Amino acid sequence: MSSEIEIKLDLSPEALGALDASGLLGEPIKTVNQHATYYDTRDQQLRSEGYSLRIRQAGGTRIQTVKATGASRSLFSR
Repeated sequence: MSSEIEIKLDLSPEALGALDASGLLGEPIKTVNQHATYYDTRDQQLRSEGYSLRIRQAGGTRIQTVKATGASRSLFSR
């Protein structure tokens, strides 16, 4: 099973342009446009229990992911 390392950046469009222009990340091998949709109950029960449910679409592929935090975290390994 492969493992995943996820880096999340919260950048303004200007900061993204500056990071891209810096050359720090090198040339991209491939660019993929992704769309993520997060789901929860109306009363946000998943979130309150420490879970998140996401469906990420890239091209014709969809991947469903469940993540856990807090005490539930030990149930999942990536």
